[in-house]
Amino acid sequence: MWGWWPTGDWGPFTFYTSHKRKLTVAYLRAPPKEPPSWKQRIEQQRFKNAANLWTLLPDATKRAWTAAAKAAHLTISGFNFWMHCQLRSDFAAALTVQRQSGINLGL
Repeated sequence: MWGWWPTGDWGPFTFYTSHKRKLTVAYLRAPPKEPPSWKQRIEQQRFKNAANLWTLLPDATKRAWTAAAKAAHLTISGFNFWMHCQLRSDFAAALTVQRQSGINLGL
């Protein structure tokens, strides 16, 4: 159920794996002590905008990004690759994956 290296939130707990100590650490999830700074709010909005843009893509384009990421042997999903390209404006990487996979990403 957990896999080899659990990380993230599950229920009221946050988990991470200490590779140095070879153990999993869990603690109660706590709300932030301070509200996000203006820079954090800008980054949060950038992530929301990119994710919303993904939802507006046609299903065929989403499938193409997913298939291209898999064909190029990326260790991330098509959605994560899309987010990387959008947030970093790294369309050279998208063109490289498009060329290597032979799948049109609609660029």
